Amino acid sequence: SLGNMLSIKEVLAKHSADAVRVFVLSSHYRSPLCFTWEGLESAEKGAERLARAANREESTASTGQALDATQHRQQFIEAMDDDFNTARALGVLFDLARDINQAADSGSDISDAQKVLRELAGEVMGLRLPAAEAQAGTIEAAPFIDLLVQTRYNLRQAKQYQMADEIRNRLAELGIILEDTPKGTTWRQKK
Repeated sequence: SLGNMLSIKEVLAKHSADAVRVFVLSSHYRSPLCFTWEGLESAEKGAERLARAANREESTASTGQALDATQHRQQFIEAMDDDFNTARALGVLFDLARDINQAADSGSDISDAQKVLRELAGEVMGLRLPAAEAQAGTIEAAPFIDLLVQTRYNLRQAKQYQMADEIRNRLAELGIILEDTPKGTTWRQKK
């Protein structure tokens, strides 16, 4: 009667199921959970971060070294054994995702670490971690977006940062997220 209730259907119309799971798991089960749309948006970004790390392709220039996720697995188990501390366990998953991204950028083998991330986040925490769809095959405007990304790169090289930022902002308004990495700029469509 007060209009202060939301159904799961309403929440899932705006955010992914993984975002809802991350939101709920980010606080201890004995603590009250305060719902905010900002908190759910933050959880969405976190879920996307985990999914990108879990589905990231390995570098073609491999150094032959492999990222060892044994310590992360042990820390995750310790967190869950500590009165089912899912918030701390999620922190371990985010640390693992960061390490996967850094290792991939340096050319290390990340396949075993990704398996650990998918196992702990997926099988234990219930996250789906969906792979992003192939951008060029799903968006008709992909060649134009690629051209804008290249133009932005050229503007940044020419130190015309205001125009480069304008391209980034306009693409963001259209739901295209740019990510600058050491190997160049990639883009993805916002969910």
